[in-house]
Amino acid sequence: MGGFTRLLHSGQPDDLMDEVPTYVAQPLPESVVAHEYYPVLNRPYALLQWVQQANIPEEYVLMSEPDHIFLQPIPNFMQRDDRPAAFPFFYIEPHKVCSMYCAVPAVVD
Repeated sequence: MGGFTRLLHSGQPDDLMDEVPTYVAQPLPESVVAHEYYPVLNRPYALLQWVQQANIPEEYVLMSEPDHIFLQPIPNFMQRDDRPAAFPFFYIEPHKVCSMYCAVPAVVD
């Protein structure tokens, strides 16, 4: 397993940057967020910026929230093929996000 990188999507450095390797991403432009501010909307955009601008030596990337707890080892979903894997939270629709950013969105589980 490679290193950890925190994606900070506030657009501004913070006091944890000296503790954890951090990529500072810009939040969604106000022209895109036409409703009340909701920071979770910045996460996919931050991931997109990081993938496009950073030098990532790892072959695979795991995006996890700080409140996620892993009770068992994570299976290697990439042994099957090149499809991304996602957990279907009731408020997040991975197929919609992947349809915007994945090369082959039709194969998303």
